Amino acid sequence: MEFQEAVKTGLQKYVVFEGRASRSEFWYFTLAAFCAYVVSSILDSLLFGSSIGLLYTVTVLGLILPSLAVQVRRLHDTGRSGWWVLIVLVPLVGAILLIVWFCQEGKSEDNPYGVVSSGPNSSEPLFKFSASNGARTSDLERLEKLHALHSSGALTEDEFAAEKAKILSSR
Repeated sequence: MEFQEAVKTGLQKYVVFEGRASRSEFWYFTLAAFCAYVVSSILDSLLFGSSIGLLYTVTVLGLILPSLAVQVRRLHDTGRSGWWVLIVLVPLVGAILLIVWFCQEGKSEDNPYGVVSSGPNSSEPLFKFSASNGARTSDLERLEKLHALHSSGALTEDEFAAEKAKILSSR
């Protein structure tokens, strides 16, 4: 999932606590929320002389529910109940455990929280290649795109090796 799509999905599913959220959806939305917090804090300090003022408060209030919803959906993707988000109330250990769970790969099979969507954990291709003239994309271009996905962390080492083998065997 691309950055803009993840932010859009997170905001569209403002209070949807059902279903699953991929790692990319979760982390891109979290990054966007963090950036919004920083920008609003800077603007507050420039405009009002306080780093926690009106703009920051409005930003936090506006993003708290979608942030919580995407966290719950992320936990669902790893096969855990959304109630586990409350473990953050356990000092230090709770936050560390949540971060570990958020970083884990989602379950590759359907679970009680929803079906597997597209991406590394589905039976659909990780990415689709197309050329405007209908010609097949070269293996080199496919490998470069695959390497970019692996370098960005979107693919694990095993996923990268499997996809690379498919490309090289299709020659």
